[in-house]
Amino acid sequence: MAFGDASWHRERVARLTCREHERNPLRQETARNEGQALRGRAIEPLRVIDDAQKRLLLGNLGEQAEDRQSDQERIWSWSGVESECGGKGVALGPREVLGELGVTGWPKTSGGAGLHVYVRIEPQWGFGELRRAAQAFAREVERRVPDLATTTWWRKDRDPALVFVDYNQNTRDHTIASAYSVRGVPEATVSTPITWDEIDDIDPRQFTIATVPARFAKLGDLHQGIDDSAWPLDTLLEWAERDKLD
Repeated sequence: MAFGDASWHRERVARLTCREHERNPLRQETARNEGQALRGRAIEPLRVIDDAQKRLLLGNLGEQAEDRQSDQERIWSWSGVESECGGKGVALGPREVLGELGVTGWPKTSGGAGLHVYVRIEPQWGFGELRRAAQAFAREVERRVPDLATTTWWRKDRDPALVFVDYNQNTRDHTIASAYSVRGVPEATVSTPITWDEIDDIDPRQFTIATVPARFAKLGDLHQGIDDSAWPLDTLLEWAERDKLD
């Protein structure tokens, strides 16, 4: 892939999804979508991916499914890392908890103002168990750095000076930007894998379609080893029981 004038890429990326869908709309089939039903939403048809062009389109959006009845990845999202407290101090909480669990977490920027941490899990857990485990982890982080992090769900009840740890990204049918996906904004920011040690120094806005190729060429894929190990949820589910989480 060649990268030329950045302004051309920014304009094209911001409109790519809509244009590709207009030219080659995805065929739809009705299927039970349990997540929508549980949230009281109308059951919508699902899109069918049946050729290479559509796979490439959704690949950039980070869509992947092998078994929709279980999950293989746990995600925590930090919102507001550009605030005064930033993601700097708060990142020490999850890193410490993951270390105690003996689990490897893979951080990346969201492509916006947030930070995501991926953890591969054994594909035996349902989405309900996954969300409870993620919530238990988030609560533990909040306990350790209460002056930096919050799990308060409603924005109106949340201290704007705190970083929101969003465990609900693990709910069934939620989507999230994949690593190296380009966001549909004028700056064409990229959701970029980073190291834990970089969190104190990086600005998520510095990673764009114009700058990430050189970073990748220099550092390689910082998430290359993410599939080498998968982790159980037993300890986190014990914490969920301890905290009486739904």
